[in-house]
Amino acid sequence: MSTEQAIKTYREGARITDVDTLVVKGLSVYYETESGTVKAVDDVSFTLKQGERFALVGESGSGKTTLAMALMRLTRPPGHIAKGSIILNNRDLTTLSEEEMRRARLSELALVPQGAMNSLNPVMRIEKQIIDGIVDHLDDDETVTKDQLRETVRDLLTRVGLRPDVARMFPHELSGGMKQRVAMAIGISLRPKLIIADEPTSALDVVVQRQIMQTLGRLQEGLDASIMLVGHDMGLVAQFADTIGVMYAGKLVEVGPVEEVFSDPKHPYTKLLIQSLPSLQEKKDFVGIPGLPPLLIHLPQGCAFEDRCPSRFEKCPIAVPEMRGVGNRREVACYLYEDEDAS
Repeated sequence: MSTEQAIKTYREGARITDVDTLVVKGLSVYYETESGTVKAVDDVSFTLKQGERFALVGESGSGKTTLAMALMRLTRPPGHIAKGSIILNNRDLTTLSEEEMRRARLSELALVPQGAMNSLNPVMRIEKQIIDGIVDHLDDDETVTKDQLRETVRDLLTRVGLRPDVARMFPHELSGGMKQRVAMAIGISLRPKLIIADEPTSALDVVVQRQIMQTLGRLQEGLDASIMLVGHDMGLVAQFADTIGVMYAGKLVEVGPVEEVFSDPKHPYTKLLIQSLPSLQEKKDFVGIPGLPPLLIHLPQGCAFEDRCPSRFEKCPIAVPEMRGVGNRREVACYLYEDEDAS
C-alpha cells in the first residue's frame, strides 16, 4: 500500500472551511540567559482553518512544543513571547490579561498534553479533576447542580471511549491509554474551537496510539474544531493531518498539504526526514540526517540547515531564506525556489 493510499484508508477527513480559526503572525519566543538570547521560536507565521488538522513535525529541540506552549500563553520565565500575534476567534491572545487568558483556556483553546500521567493530580478522582475545569469557567451568576456536573462527566468519559465508572477512579488505577483519554475528556469539556495536542501518543504502544488518534479525530469532528498536532512520528502525522508544517531550529521551513509534502517534499530537510522513514515496500539501509542542529543561542547568519544540507550553495550562509509560495497552498524557506512565482 502506498503512502497516499494509507493516508486515505486511515484518515476520516476533517470538514475544512474557509474560516480562519487561528492566525499566527511573526511569533517569536525567546529565552534570556546569562550566555545570551535563545531564539526557541523565531518569526513563525501560519494559518489554521476551521476543521483543519495541522501537524508540526521536526527534530527534538526544533521549537514545536515551545510554539504550542506560546499559543496557550504558558511559556515560563526566562522564556517570553518577544513579538508577534496569535489571533484566535478574532482576538489577539498576546494582548489578553492573565484573567482573560485563563478563561480562554479550555473554553476557546485546549491542550491535550504530552504524558497525561504527569498532568493528572494523583490524589484526586477523575470526576473531580474534570469538574474543577468546568466550575472554574462558570460565570458568577451561573449555577449547576452536582447531578448535572456528574452527568456531564459521564457523557465526556463515554465520548472518549471510557466507562462512566472511571469517574470514581484515581489516575494510578488507569492504564496509559486511559489516562490520555481522560486528558482528552478534560480538553473537550467546554467545547473549544482549537485543540492543541502535544505528542498525545508518546509512551503508548502502536495499537493504543491508533485508537487514541481515531478518538481524537472523532472528537474534533463532533466539535467542528481545529487541531494542531505536535509530533515526531511522521507515519502517524501522515495518516491524521490535512496540513503539515516542518520546523527546524525555531523556524517553519515548509508548509503544505500532507499528501503533497510526502509525495514531493521541497525543502532539503523535509526530504531527508521522509527518506529516513522505514518502508514496508522495499528493504533499504537506514538513512539518517548528517550532523547536528545548531545551538539556538548561536544561530548562523544564513540558513540554519546549511551545514547539513546536500543542496547548499554559495548564497545559503549569507542570509536567512524567507518563506515563499511554491504552488497551491505550499510554502518553503529555501533559496532553491527563490525564482519560482508564488501562486
